[in-house]
Amino acid sequence: MLINYKWKKNSRRTKLGGYRGSNMRQNEFSVNVGYIRRMYVKGRPLEKGVNMKKNNEDIFNECKRLFPDFEFNGVMINKNFKCPPHKDKNNINDSLIIGLGDYDGGELVVDNEPHDIRYKPMIFNASVKEHYVNEWSNGDRYSIVLFSL
Repeated sequence: MLINYKWKKNSRRTKLGGYRGSNMRQNEFSVNVGYIRRMYVKGRPLEKGVNMKKNNEDIFNECKRLFPDFEFNGVMINKNFKCPPHKDKNNINDSLIIGLGDYDGGELVVDNEPHDIRYKPMIFNASVKEHYVNEWSNGDRYSIVLFSL
């Protein structure tokens, strides 16, 4: 599904806590296929399905099928996206992340401790723990992040 996904150039400028002010690098993508964040109002729960991006429900539903016991309402899919150190301050509870693809390196670093997430799901509190991605080589690196707002 990720290989065949119609990745579109991301023309918006990324903020990620102000760590990067430039446009996304070529062949670097990050897309929310869960609930649309701009519709989130703090303290008011999202209504199920109301804010789902219509073209991306297949990936969201596949994540629900693969991780039925993990509660989430957002799915971020990334292709070759190297995030700088940050915390996801708006997330509620734990996040689940898994790396996919044929690449070397690219560990997720959480509180300065590297974790190999390639085909190994990891659960951590992304709103509390600072995290980022190490450099990688040889191929495309995909990651899927399940979270709740």
